[in-house]
Amino acid sequence: MCLGKAATYCLRLFIGPPGGLNLRNLAWHGFLAPRELHKELVSFLLTLAASLPLKDVKICWKPFIKFRDFSIVSTSIPPLHKMNLSGIYKVIQTAPLIQDSMKDVCIYAVRLLTEKKPWFSIALLLPQLEHCLRRLFAFVNNCPSRILTAEATSFYTTFDEMLKPVLADNSPNNLFVEVDETILTMFLDLLVHADGPRLRDRVSHGDVDIYSIPFELGDWVLTLFIALCFYYPHEMKTSMQDDDLRAVLSSKAAYKSLFHPLAIAKRQAASLFKPLLCAREIEFPPDFDPINFTLTNGIIEIASENSWMREICRGETTIGNIFRIFQRSETLRFCKSKENSQIVSTVRKITDHLSQTVKQILAYASERIQLWRDKQLRSSRRETYKRFSRRLPAIVSVLEALYSIALLFLLKTEQQKSCPASSLKYLKQCLQSSENLASLTSVTDNKWEDAAALADKLLEQTHKHNFQK
Repeated sequence: MCLGKAATYCLRLFIGPPGGLNLRNLAWHGFLAPRELHKELVSFLLTLAASLPLKDVKICWKPFIKFRDFSIVSTSIPPLHKMNLSGIYKVIQTAPLIQDSMKDVCIYAVRLLTEKKPWFSIALLLPQLEHCLRRLFAFVNNCPSRILTAEATSFYTTFDEMLKPVLADNSPNNLFVEVDETILTMFLDLLVHADGPRLRDRVSHGDVDIYSIPFELGDWVLTLFIALCFYYPHEMKTSMQDDDLRAVLSSKAAYKSLFHPLAIAKRQAASLFKPLLCAREIEFPPDFDPINFTLTNGIIEIASENSWMREICRGETTIGNIFRIFQRSETLRFCKSKENSQIVSTVRKITDHLSQTVKQILAYASERIQLWRDKQLRSSRRETYKRFSRRLPAIVSVLEALYSIALLFLLKTEQQKSCPASSLKYLKQCLQSSENLASLTSVTDNKWEDAAALADKLLEQTHKHNFQK
């Protein structure tokens, strides 16, 4: 009660919980139309906020979340804030999914985006996006009463419920049948997936510095909003001559998940391929023994003898060919089982450790060759450097084997088929090997013999392991 009884009572009465006016939830969940909120209420809330007795209260401010680089979004979403949005205005004015009383709000939100104010545009559009999806949700699930559940005695129909494949009564959510997969994928990327922006809850709960919100997120919200309103409940008969509308519909048609855990895992794995190949190109002094990299395929050849891996890798046992199969695969919308989610999580940890190991190896090699060129390589360091050169092929064999196995498990996950329990155990052994490899090749350890010995251990584990049990 540090705010005082009067202030606390007013906050409860006007903002929440549902027994009061509940203005916060009414606004953020898209129930309030422009003329339904009296100016006097807004003035009172501003006055109340300014008069809170905070001078003598020690407040531990929660730091704002800083949105990291979301430039990847620009590869899939058009830069609407730079475009003439005449076609988008037409869709808003005629879309049956947008309530008539809300159309002025939507038009104003679009104008704010073109005025380079993505944070204000998002704040206005997110509630309208939720309200439009709620109307569609109620229509396809034949529950029209759910559109208006904004009373103290009823739960709101919110994004959390609407974006789940199964409803509270365990019946299927028809939204996942009626709505195009790419639109649902955009919703999940924008609002749900842990590695995505989770824009709705972070903005509405005041967790972000609104001035740090990038233009890409404003473009994304508007693209999703227009795509949803254009196609549902039926495709609009609107001219496609406007560049902005064509850009929105083209991006919707081509959209693939950016922040699904499997999509993240695939990007992490793909980014590791070239650095991994660089380990074969490490330069050594001419008087060192020649490096032979013929060892690396043995583990994969043995692993691919099991039925499901042989089916996936199609007889290929080289890292390059397995990577090409991996690149051609498609990311699905969901990890439909706990097992698949566990596989994706484990593979991401493996690729993180492998990436760390490769960076450490390349950094060590670069430092040592430079010392050799500058004639500053002392005898003890020179001997360690030679041991490193002799053990590098075995270390690379472990790196490439673990990498290829990680790719095969991701490909298996994309097929949405279960793995034998023994395969999951083997994947955890691979994770342990990747952790050991990162530790043994660290700057402080440089235990090249121990790191190379992991090749024999992994080969033995792979040979002994019966995948088919």
